[in-house]
Amino acid sequence: SSAFAGCTGLGSVRTPTSLTSLGSSVFNGCTGLVEAEVNGTSLDLSRTYSPFSNCGSLRRISFGEGVTALPTSSDSYDGPFAGCVALGEVFVGSAVTAIPTAFLSGNSSNSKPHPGKVSFAGVITKVGYRAIPCSSVTNLEIRLGAGCTVDAYAFSGCSAIMPGGENFPQIASVGERAFENCRNIKGGLDLRLAQSVGQ
Repeated sequence: SSAFAGCTGLGSVRTPTSLTSLGSSVFNGCTGLVEAEVNGTSLDLSRTYSPFSNCGSLRRISFGEGVTALPTSSDSYDGPFAGCVALGEVFVGSAVTAIPTAFLSGNSSNSKPHPGKVSFAGVITKVGYRAIPCSSVTNLEIRLGAGCTVDAYAFSGCSAIMPGGENFPQIASVGERAFENCRNIKGGLDLRLAQSVGQ
């Protein structure tokens, strides 16, 4: 944990495809970090907490095809990128099928990331609580798989154009205020498999 925390001179980070683990808070407070590319082999980051938190200059981060699960946070409001206020672009490879709780969330405007473009290459089957409540997102590339569950406030306030139809097929569960104020959803939503909506 915290292996490179506070290394303010770091400008970029790229991990090898041979990487199999990454510690929590590993780059926390690396305020000079601008770009990060996380690669690995069957790299499960679901127990890696806030590896890039408080990287105030981070503009772009990508999670390669070898990453199977995204990093999380111990806080359901301040997510793994809390304090990354300059974050503009996030790319996630096709092996990831779930977006964790508070993935792009922050407890305040001073800690919340404000990405403009967020891309998921794979089919998503689970979207966690407050996963992407970002009014700053104008370009969201995502496809929700059949039977997907979308937790409360998952996309609340997201201003991106979100095409319905084949991108949102047969959602199984939609949590409270999951798509609240998502005024740019276009097309139809297939809710035939839904067991609960707005609970």
